[in-house]
Amino acid sequence: MSAERAIGPAQEASALRAEVGEGLILDLGCGPARLMDALGEPVIGLDASSGMLGLAEATFHGRLVRGDLEALPMADRIARGVFGNYSYQHLPRPNWGSPVSVEA
Repeated sequence: MSAERAIGPAQEASALRAEVGEGLILDLGCGPARLMDALGEPVIGLDASSGMLGLAEATFHGRLVRGDLEALPMADRIARGVFGNYSYQHLPRPNWGSPVSVEA
């Protein structure tokens, strides 16, 4: 057994926020927004499902956008960080490249 411990999605989200600082994070495939608090502000949640965004609205009061991971409805380089917990499983394998440009 490895001395390193696996971390969960909430810890990964918090680690991304620490790395990005005060920059905008996109949560691609945010679902019901369970990890939005761990991502901190500013954050925009994006999901293709209006049902998931409806669930997200019940607990998250920030910006939520309905959109497609493969055709993001926002400008290039808008965010300093991108988070996607289980989002890529919904894309066809040939499209598993980076769906966004992130500023350096």
